[in-house]
Amino acid sequence: MRTVLGVCGFSGAGKSTFCREMARRFDLPLFATGDIVRREVAARGYALNPETIARVSDQIRTETGGRFLRILEPDLRRAFASKPAVLIDCLREESDLLAIQDLADRIVLIAITAPDETRAARALHRSRPGDPVSHAELQALHAMEQRLGVANLLRAAGHTVHNDGDLGSFIERAAAVVEGILSTAN
Repeated sequence: MRTVLGVCGFSGAGKSTFCREMARRFDLPLFATGDIVRREVAARGYALNPETIARVSDQIRTETGGRFLRILEPDLRRAFASKPAVLIDCLREESDLLAIQDLADRIVLIAITAPDETRAARALHRSRPGDPVSHAELQALHAMEQRLGVANLLRAAGHTVHNDGDLGSFIERAAAVVEGILSTAN
């Protein structure tokens, strides 16, 4: 059974940490939409900053008929040729689910949450190219995530992992959730 573990949450919640650790622990292919967009920004010759990331993301949505994750279709087909499950970091809108439903037998949505002040502190201290570096940029990113419907995905998620404590506890809670999902994939 081809299973997509789609991870959703607002910026700074810990989605990438969750995905990196779960991909390593369970030997899952990982597709990070942020990395794909950053790669597209560079390929299109734009400077890497929050504004161009947002603009290129919108261009991809237009080019894919509103189904952003169609950009992953070739990668997912290759991954499913050798693995029964993949991780996608991160789904941002309900149309993401529609874009991948023909490629998977099962899509499991996992929400990663953290308190607002914790997310803001994390987001502003990351060093990924193109991430927000000011409170104004962070607010703009949050507004974009709201517009896309991240809150709707959080409500629709079948599993939620709260990232409100120490990293070790978060990873152990996350691993228990993923282990449970993968054990029912047969």
